[in-house]
Amino acid sequence: MVRAYEGMPAEDLEKAEAKIMEIKSKLDQGGDWDELTRQFSEDPSTSNAGGVVRWFGSGDIIAEFAEPAFALENKGDISRPFQTPYGWHIVKLLDKKPLESLDELKDDLTKRIERDERSRISKKMVAKKIKKESGFAYQASTYALAEKAVDERLTQGQWAVPDTLAYADSTLVKLNSRSYSLGDFLGYVAEKQQKNKRGTALEMLKGIYDQYEQELLQTYEEENLANTNEAYAMLLKEYRDGILLFQLMDDKVWSRAVADTSGLKSFFELNRDKYQWKERADAVVLNAESASTLDTALLLLGAGWVSYDSRQLDPAKLDTVQLRNFARRARKGERIWLGGTNLDTKGKIALIKAVQNMVGEDKDVEFDPKAAADKEKLTVTLQSTSAKTLEKVLNKNSALAIKVNEGLLEKKDSEAFDQVEWKVGEYRFEKDNRFYYVQIKQLQDPQPKELNETRGLVISDYQNLLEKDWVNGLREKYEVKTDEKELEKIIRKLEKGT
Repeated sequence: MVRAYEGMPAEDLEKAEAKIMEIKSKLDQGGDWDELTRQFSEDPSTSNAGGVVRWFGSGDIIAEFAEPAFALENKGDISRPFQTPYGWHIVKLLDKKPLESLDELKDDLTKRIERDERSRISKKMVAKKIKKESGFAYQASTYALAEKAVDERLTQGQWAVPDTLAYADSTLVKLNSRSYSLGDFLGYVAEKQQKNKRGTALEMLKGIYDQYEQELLQTYEEENLANTNEAYAMLLKEYRDGILLFQLMDDKVWSRAVADTSGLKSFFELNRDKYQWKERADAVVLNAESASTLDTALLLLGAGWVSYDSRQLDPAKLDTVQLRNFARRARKGERIWLGGTNLDTKGKIALIKAVQNMVGEDKDVEFDPKAAADKEKLTVTLQSTSAKTLEKVLNKNSALAIKVNEGLLEKKDSEAFDQVEWKVGEYRFEKDNRFYYVQIKQLQDPQPKELNETRGLVISDYQNLLEKDWVNGLREKYEVKTDEKELEKIIRKLEKGT
């Protein structure tokens, strides 16, 4: 998997797509699946296990992933790259289980059917059951009035309720305490009528009434399902209780832990010993597809500043949106290198100041003193000392050309550390057809983390404390009683699997 999700910069989305296509190309050329997964997959839970995921069925995972996965027919087949809301994927079929036989599925199917009583009984039997439960009453004499009110215009779809309708308030149907009048029904008839040459007006009226009655019964059942279906009532109660619990937890624990910055800081200070860095190295790890690519990377890195983008512009149009947006791409600590114009010293100083105002004081702006071939144009170059910049420069033609990891790293942060001595020095080695360079500049002893370095974990622990204190407070305020008989019933049901 290569991460690519809504909200990422367009440039990163393009790189993710290029990377997955490059991985697929290597697979097509005979590349080792496990090795490529280990090196380039961005799913931390599966990358070191060949990308293997648990068994899943068509309803267990999102459709965007399931469809291409189930389209694979033979063991070892590999899909084309495809995209889901989480990123780009390539799937390899390891095994497939056929659908179990009816005997094997019987118990599970039986339980599913039993959980939905309506799916087991015909509509007619359901209607009969609801009528009995609701005290359904039908007035044939009122229906006879409806028959007199319609005519053959009903078969043309042009019938209308008479302006003066006798007995409009007469009850036609009664469910429980609710009554539905002749006027209610004939209004429904006018709404549902359709042109039909096959039947008489009375036959059409009967068909519309059957539909009307079915809708009334269905509405009654839905409104009273919690009273007639214990399983649904329990599910509804669980849903309502769940919402209430969620709101309480959010109020008392989750949002409070995030909003209570002073409480969070105090909690962190009291538990600093729990949040510790292990021994770390200030290091750079380069992982290249070839020895020549690695040599090029080291040459660029050795020069100090790595140029990763350049534009030629007219110095007379400095304050343009184009230059402003381009120069602002430089990150904090990087610099904008200007050159190639015939401005005098005073003009160059003004130029540097103008660009500096555009990008902010946290980025350096300098002028190249060397002469340029085209002095009428201003060359604007973005430069960085970060090794990570090498990916922008060297991965333009191949997304897998080089992978860079740099900064304060623990041993677990890069498998390359397993191949070298854990001490200051520079190391080169080849492993699994990839070429590595490791530079350990300095080792740092284990030390406490700062709050901003472990905020997520601290918030989680603080939430656990708030929840524990909240529950203890409830126990002190209210007596907790357990109905042992009901508990035994629940245990027996669970043991029986019902």
